[in-house]
Amino acid sequence: MTRPQIITSPSGEELVVVPRSEYEDLVDALAARKVEAALAAGREELLTAEEAAALLAAPTPLAFWRKKRDKTQAQLAAEIGGLEHRQGVHYPGYDQWIAAGLNNAQLASVATYYHCMPGFKRLLAEQGDDLARFYAAARELGREPRELRHAKLCESAPLLPQAAAPPADGARGRALP
Repeated sequence: MTRPQIITSPSGEELVVVPRSEYEDLVDALAARKVEAALAAGREELLTAEEAAALLAAPTPLAFWRKKRDKTQAQLAAEIGGLEHRQGVHYPGYDQWIAAGLNNAQLASVATYYHCMPGFKRLLAEQGDDLARFYAAARELGREPRELRHAKLCESAPLLPQAAAPPADGARGRALP
């Protein structure tokens, strides 16, 4: 990398001058970091070569993603069944939920619940366990930008608890540790 030239504009702003190729490399590096962060956060995902070929061959991108998500949901259902078997537990509520057809919105709502509930409990405690004050504080927080709300309420990790209490609809077996 060549040494950048720093100049001052008539308004006093400092500007950095670099060759175009180095500027483009910096832009590419920044874009790569954003993609890596999105992948690490689960907001983006990579496709295998087979999946990329299936996407290109699909009648529409939506048809591809629906098929892929169904497969992913089926894998999740199998993993839940395997986990229940290994733990010696069975939660009938999960069977019904999965059989009805999981979707990303349902999974996101569960993740959000476990992710943000501690913050809501904290907000309630900060309001002296007074529901009217809690609702007013929550409404006020609802006026804030999404990023600020999440920073105030939601934990960064884990999204799901290590162990969940069994559902109230008649779980059998032993509770998870």
